[in-house]
Amino acid sequence: RPITRETLIPPSAEDMIAKHELIFSEMQSQTESHMEAGQKEARAQVVKVGDTLLHVPGAVFSKLFQTVREALDISVGATDLKYHRQHLKLMAKQEEHKLSLKPSLRPDDVDRLQILEMERMHTSVDSLRKHAHEVMGKIGRVAKAFGGLLDRATEQTLRLMDSTVLPEDLTSLELDDHLRAMRRKNLRQLQRLPSGKEGEKEEEEEVPAPVAVDGRTYLQRTWRALPLSSLTLKAAGWTKSSLKTDEEIEREKALLEEGDELEEEETEEEVPESYMVEGLDTPCQQAAVNARDRVFQQFLNYYYKQVADHKQLILAQLRDEMLWKKIWEQLISKCKGSLS
Repeated sequence: RPITRETLIPPSAEDMIAKHELIFSEMQSQTESHMEAGQKEARAQVVKVGDTLLHVPGAVFSKLFQTVREALDISVGATDLKYHRQHLKLMAKQEEHKLSLKPSLRPDDVDRLQILEMERMHTSVDSLRKHAHEVMGKIGRVAKAFGGLLDRATEQTLRLMDSTVLPEDLTSLELDDHLRAMRRKNLRQLQRLPSGKEGEKEEEEEVPAPVAVDGRTYLQRTWRALPLSSLTLKAAGWTKSSLKTDEEIEREKALLEEGDELEEEETEEEVPESYMVEGLDTPCQQAAVNARDRVFQQFLNYYYKQVADHKQLILAQLRDEMLWKKIWEQLISKCKGSLS
């Protein structure tokens, strides 16, 4: 076969080598350009991932708080409704007994009516106390469960972030100006994230100092544990003695003065166990801990308000019942006096 396009054939081997070197140099230059562009793109994606991670914990923890709050509101609402229906029936009986008490009644009828109303009073107070223990028990159990959930969610979030490639891990790549600006903006955003403990002065828990981590440019840091002891009912202002009437308190004082032991002593409430969390000392991990503290404080405020509101309603009903007891005794005494 005859040679075609003879003009493209170099006249010597040296010329052919030189021509191929030009081709290889051009290919090498294109490859380096692609690698540089790929490195910048990878760097940009890593920075964007870090920027996204700053906001993920806050959204997740807030959703956890919202879900727990809604579930507790529904459960407590059902318990309140059940008690309210029973309370209305007892109040209707109270009104019936009040209207039945007339000077024209015989002494036996007055005694019978007095016994019926005393039984109603005891039933009302017992029902109120049962409701109080049930509703406060629900609130307290959910509060402790939320503390444990938030602790575990924080731990898993920090583990996930620790396993993520972050900008400082790519030490051989340079940041473009717009990426540097993005990075600085994220740090400023982080400084504006509240920890949820503004104005609070409490004794800081001693934590270990940060330590180096093999293969990473970050230090391993330890953050303080959540104060889960504040999730007890006692910390919220509720104890078993909250439901004691003035007569019961006076009777207990008399027993103590006589040296007798009380029938029932206040038992120590179980305090949820909390623990410190560890993670790489990066803006993302710090944002996660800040979000944890902020959501915990939000739940704590909600929890204390729930306990305070129910305590106020329960004690008001208890006072009303004790006041009615005195009024009823006066009505009975007046009715018996008119019969004699």
